[in-house]
Amino acid sequence: MSQTARPRSRASRWGAAAIAATLGASAALFLGAAPAHADEVGGWALDALNVEEAWQHTQGEGITVAVLDTGLDASHPYFEDKNVHEGYSTFDSEDDAFHDQDGHGTLVSSLVLAVAPEATLMPVKTTHGRFDQFETVDLPPAPIDSEIRWAVDNGADVLVLPFGSNGIYDVDLEAYQYAVDNDVLVLAAAGNDPDADKFHPAATDGILAVSGTDVNGELYVDSTTGPHIDAAGPAADITAADTTIWQEDDHPLYRQFWGTSLTVGLIGGVAALVLASDSDIDANNAIARMLGTAVDIGPADQFGHGLIDAGAAVAAEGIDTVSENPLGYPMGESGASQEAEEEPTASPEAAGPVGAAPDDRILGLSPLVFWLLVGFIVLDIIAVTIFLVLKKRKEARQQPQAYAPWPQYPGQQGSSHPPQY
Repeated sequence: MSQTARPRSRASRWGAAAIAATLGASAALFLGAAPAHADEVGGWALDALNVEEAWQHTQGEGITVAVLDTGLDASHPYFEDKNVHEGYSTFDSEDDAFHDQDGHGTLVSSLVLAVAPEATLMPVKTTHGRFDQFETVDLPPAPIDSEIRWAVDNGADVLVLPFGSNGIYDVDLEAYQYAVDNDVLVLAAAGNDPDADKFHPAATDGILAVSGTDVNGELYVDSTTGPHIDAAGPAADITAADTTIWQEDDHPLYRQFWGTSLTVGLIGGVAALVLASDSDIDANNAIARMLGTAVDIGPADQFGHGLIDAGAAVAAEGIDTVSENPLGYPMGESGASQEAEEEPTASPEAAGPVGAAPDDRILGLSPLVFWLLVGFIVLDIIAVTIFLVLKKRKEARQQPQAYAPWPQYPGQQGSSHPPQY
């Protein structure tokens, strides 16, 4: 809702990177070893989501899907005939988002286009997407509000968020609200920790949170669940594009993966199909269609409204129109981001997680720094006091006492040292 090294076998990535990867995190998934081919990308997941029925109406043309992750390996042959935006990278040394050193963004992006092959993919490389940067699950290394706003301002219709952490920055919350207020459909992976209560941003109001299923339509064994789950989609044994940077190790270009990061990529593609199916539909009603036509497959705290059905969502028969986001709003109400813009905000460096205590500084210092300084001074005083006391005692022992001289021992004539016991 973290790891440094890319796993070579089926090993968790969400808890280690997003989270040391996020979906703590970035984003946990599993790697399989079975090689595959371009026409197999998506595999059984496309059938499970009823994608071919939706393709009778649209393949996502005219819709831009932004994937906020590790970037995109633009040299991968899977993207050669696709509509790919140069995107944006938060790292100053990169002019575009085409430098995916991990591969996570590449595989998620391939699944977006497997579902909506005519959509435009917009890779956005964020600090959430650099898994080697994560040291804690509590919060990602830095806010990503600028990346969110960049995607919105540059034409994104859908935001795919395949990462998660236990906390969320205030400025990121405002940025998600900015996206929703600007008619952008935002989706997030539930996470890959069945013992976790929730991950953000999946647990954030206004964001469509998706859990994972396996090939049998049952809950994916590592999917995070909870009352915040809105819908479900495939998360296991799914073929996707693997980054070319691993090819020197004889890794195939396509292979199978596991994790809810895959789910949000697939459902991001479905969102593109729904938006492309009707020029008059907005993000709120696209969400209403997706949730209203989902197939009930089990408990709501595991699957939300159910398994997404792309064909039914595109047809949207019997689904009433809505004027508000069915999932609520990140900041509580529609238009809240515009009100926030009118108020002074803290810099990203000073931004804290949602629910953080107010800033009650002491002598101009944060409480933590102040009390650490006080503790250091107290320890210093104690250390100096102990040193002086011991020094005084040592000097006292070295001076013969007139009233009670230390007893003398053979070989110690004239010694003023006390006996050793």
